[in-house]
Amino acid sequence: MDSGWSRSEEKPCRWASKLAQWEVADAANSTMVGVIELDSEKVQLLCDAANEEVDEKNKDQIANFLCPGNYVVSGGVKAVEAKAKSFKARMMVNCS
Repeated sequence: MDSGWSRSEEKPCRWASKLAQWEVADAANSTMVGVIELDSEKVQLLCDAANEEVDEKNKDQIANFLCPGNYVVSGGVKAVEAKAKSFKARMMVNCS
């Protein structure tokens, strides 16, 4: 499938997106974590389950789709990290 733009244009866009995510996370006093090998529905369910246990300022949400099975979650993320095994997330990488 042709996206209409070349691979050389893709990298700067990814880095700009990453930089913007980090700036938002820093401003919000939050962090980000990469969740690998779950589909978007399961990542959302993971965030929802984690959000039941935290106050409003530590709520987690999907921040970015990187590739199939690889999402970035932002927020307080401690509850997401604690629940990851029960959702069978294969690996989580803290982005902060």
